Amino acid sequence: MGKGAQGEVRKALHYKTKEARAIKAISKADMNQNHFIQTLTEISILKKVDHPNVVKIFEFFESTNYFHIVMEMCDGKRLFNKIIDLGGVSERRTADILFQLMSALRYLHNHGIVHRDIKSENIMYNGRNAKIIDFGTSRFFDPLKHMGELKGTVYYVAPEVITKKYNEKCDIWSAGILLFILLTGTPPFIGDRDQEIFNNILKEQYCLDIDSVEDISEESKDIVKQMLIYDHEKRPSAESLLKHPWFSILKRSDDKGGSIKNILRNLETFTTKNKLQEGIFYYFVNNMVTKKEHAELAETFKVLDINGDGVITREELAEGFKKLNKIYSPEEIDELFELIDTDGSGTISYTEYVAAAIEKEKLLSDERLETVFKIFDEDKSGKISVDEFQKIFDKANYIEKEELVELISDCDLNDDGEIDWLEFRQLMRKMIVKVTPNFQEKQKWNTLQSNCKNSSRRMTINKY
Repeated sequence: MGKGAQGEVRKALHYKTKEARAIKAISKADMNQNHFIQTLTEISILKKVDHPNVVKIFEFFESTNYFHIVMEMCDGKRLFNKIIDLGGVSERRTADILFQLMSALRYLHNHGIVHRDIKSENIMYNGRNAKIIDFGTSRFFDPLKHMGELKGTVYYVAPEVITKKYNEKCDIWSAGILLFILLTGTPPFIGDRDQEIFNNILKEQYCLDIDSVEDISEESKDIVKQMLIYDHEKRPSAESLLKHPWFSILKRSDDKGGSIKNILRNLETFTTKNKLQEGIFYYFVNNMVTKKEHAELAETFKVLDINGDGVITREELAEGFKKLNKIYSPEEIDELFELIDTDGSGTISYTEYVAAAIEKEKLLSDERLETVFKIFDEDKSGKISVDEFQKIFDKANYIEKEELVELISDCDLNDDGEIDWLEFRQLMRKMIVKVTPNFQEKQKWNTLQSNCKNSSRRMTINKY
């Protein structure tokens, strides 16, 4: 799919789930210490992020000659290539692309991550959803310290990066360059050589005055100028830019018809029996949800994520129900929220939202259940042993062996110490709730809440 100096990205297929993947293979040949550390940093960052507009990592392997990063296969093409296919984009669609990009950057910056190479080639776009990819130059940053490495791509690089004293707002500048090109069709700084382009950037020598461009709104010109403020200390953050009046052009609909109604109903009925069921279910969420299912869920996630920070708060969840005339007390919202917020972070991440919002009847179909059962049943004995479960859960450092034995015994109907197909199916099909529960049934909810709280350890979101 792509090739660089240190490796390549190839399309792959997961043999058992039949889902497409992208594998980035990074060559160890001639790898120096700095590049080795950067590769491990990229892996650490991708494992940490959980946002609908950022590429998702599934697994990481190391072989004799390569590091292999297994990631989701993003729909669409590189941003500019897709725009060419579409025959151009309207200002409204441009605003939608930038809104998604700012939401992702706000999330990354809030988690102490700077990308450092925002450009068209590093954004995948399918005509609706945009995803940031290629974190090869990204790093964790200290908000109290400046960075000093010259990183990025010449047309997009911020002036403070050239002078080697910058912070995370270099990403805002690069996104501003991208927006300038989307609105005008030309980069703001040009030259025959890299150094000439750098000099033009430092001298503020634009090739085109944005104010002279016709057929675009004054709001779009204003946000470009704010993103390209030279003093990065005065340049607005992604959080601030998401409040810009230009984004009112989107007029995002809060009513997605039956889609949002069904998803909120699924949120209402989300429960897990114990950590074993929860762990298996999150394996389904991370490995068996199709692109089509993710696309619909991502759209409704944007509706609930009112401030665009990449997570859902208690207040945003309550507001979502209120828009469908479903009013719950703060105590009832708290009870539901804690069931969905499985890692106890105080916010609902994108993966937690997908787990609670997805249609369980489809996700836990017999076909998918059988596929996952066969993956877990590594020795093909027709049963899943404690050791086989532990191999899966050890990747997330999730359930200790002693606790796992006890959890399996609760589901082991024939007391043979293992889980067969029928026991596995019965355990997971119990998650399918077809009737919306009554929030006034306090005893039922308190019992469910207690089951979650009594778990000795919370599940982290980067599962499997």
